Amino acid sequence: MLVTTGGQYDVIGFDPRGTGATLPINCYATEADFVRYDALAPVGTNVSDTALGNIWALNQNIAQACAENNPEIIQLMGTAFLARDIMQVVDSLEEDGLLRYFGHSYGTSVGQTLAAMFPNRVERMVLDGVLNPFEYAAGWEYQALEGSDPAIEQWIASCIEAGYPACDLAADGATQESLHEKIYALLDEVKYNPVNLGGNITSDIVGPRQVFLPFDTMLRQALVYSPLFAPYLQSIMDRNVTRYRQLYPFLNSVVDPSNSFAIHCGDTLHRTDSLEDIKPRVDQMREKNEYWGQIFAPAYIACSVWKAESKGRYEGDWKAATKNPALLIGSPFDSRTPLSGARIAATVLERSVVLQHNGQGHVVLNSPGQCAIKAMQAYFTNGTLPELNTVCEQDFNIFSGQSPLDSYNLESLVASN
Repeated sequence: MLVTTGGQYDVIGFDPRGTGATLPINCYATEADFVRYDALAPVGTNVSDTALGNIWALNQNIAQACAENNPEIIQLMGTAFLARDIMQVVDSLEEDGLLRYFGHSYGTSVGQTLAAMFPNRVERMVLDGVLNPFEYAAGWEYQALEGSDPAIEQWIASCIEAGYPACDLAADGATQESLHEKIYALLDEVKYNPVNLGGNITSDIVGPRQVFLPFDTMLRQALVYSPLFAPYLQSIMDRNVTRYRQLYPFLNSVVDPSNSFAIHCGDTLHRTDSLEDIKPRVDQMREKNEYWGQIFAPAYIACSVWKAESKGRYEGDWKAATKNPALLIGSPFDSRTPLSGARIAATVLERSVVLQHNGQGHVVLNSPGQCAIKAMQAYFTNGTLPELNTVCEQDFNIFSGQSPLDSYNLESLVASN
């Protein structure tokens, strides 16, 4: 953040409501309860004939548990409350009363709420990996799926460009077309016919969870995880259990969704007690993207059965004429918040400018390039916005072995400005 903002600011951050030490949400009586929930939850809505029904029942259960275990605070988690908290921090500084804000991913929803509620107090605002404000508030984000296929195709192209041995999957004369076929064949195989690699019942059976979730993790942080994920996929294709066991722990992440459910679901509008009402929405997710729609849908189902609504929720039209225009950043290869989200937000954030950063990953932080970093520095330093239709590139091929930190060299960036 110090580099991104030009080095002249004291950067303030804190735990939003529902996270860390700030009104933490705990939906499970014990850690064992969460482990059981995670083990029982299908990874996608169409990995079996019973998956959707199981997801529906489990999410009803977690919604009930969250409401029962957090009755006094569950309605206080919303984004509008967080926006007010942030402005209280600004006021407590007793400076000029103006907000200088950087937000990415969910933080862009916070930023859009701040802009709508306090437009005259926005001095600087950078939103990176921008959520579609209309779909976020409605509760089902179909547009967010637009980045999944481009992200995978660009990942395949980067593998072929890097070649073997930088990318294990580029061996044996692989082409972009042949590698595409191999990867999607594996996605179909594990969905319907899980692969048994060895004798460990807890990890050696490779099904959708062992492929789709690491794939999703890698796409969000491709520069970090691609050199691990390519040999991981290759180990499954080769039935190499030794190599698979070495790599799986680095790619397997288990996250308690309580905090994100409490914040996001409280903000959203859609509620239902009917599985039949959910089915058309799940179908629409799958129509948008056959593979990743089914993976993202369970989180939206959780919000549709959520038992609480955030108090003080912002219910306006998202139009905002901020004191100074905002800088919005997006990538067509962001599998979570594609470039289209920034373009939609720009239609309601007056005078805002969209910077296209062709990064492979979720937000610039995970796919950095000095072009985008310098654009943010110039904006935070003197309010200069990029020219319309500016396109920036990521610094390094995702199989280069470079770290995101290699792009954040304050001395070289300052010297070149």
